[in-house]
Amino acid sequence: MLVRPATLLDLPALRTLYVSLCEHNPAGYPTTTPADYDAFVTTLAPALASGRADFLCLVAADDDGRLLGFLAAEMLTRPMGQPRHYAAPHYLIVVPEARGRGVATALCQEAIAWAQRVWPQITQIEIFAIHGDPQWADRGWRPFLVKYTKTVAEALADLAPRPAAVVEDEATPVPSPRTVEEATDGPGQ
Repeated sequence: MLVRPATLLDLPALRTLYVSLCEHNPAGYPTTTPADYDAFVTTLAPALASGRADFLCLVAADDDGRLLGFLAAEMLTRPMGQPRHYAAPHYLIVVPEARGRGVATALCQEAIAWAQRVWPQITQIEIFAIHGDPQWADRGWRPFLVKYTKTVAEALADLAPRPAAVVEDEATPVPSPRTVEEATDGPGQ
């Protein structure tokens, strides 16, 4: 197996791997369409062509050159908070028939080695994962954020004015009901 930087010539195979990932999305969200698969290519192509210093895309290929998997990541800087610089892998995909053969391990090892050479200030890796997916916790990764989602219409419904709740003032005693006689100090008064 050879791990190497992806090139523009890899784009058709990368698109196929991306389609496979999207079609087997256990979360069902976000949904994707063929237009999204094309957008993946048109987004990835300029990054590969430009040689951006903050972007990495590696492929793992067998001896015949067939792609077994790929990893794409960005090196990001947050405006405040520590660690300021961190690596954010966006995709790590291995074809089903190559799983369990060290492909993901090789891709990750090479990505970390690259980040340490090019971005020595990187001390943290932050991975987005599907909520409830145990594979990262099983490997010792610690969760720190959970993303929540709803439609804009649902969010607006949550923000709609609601009738004010009636709150009784506990400091003012509420008089108990009295008979006419009690209120007037007797009959006819």
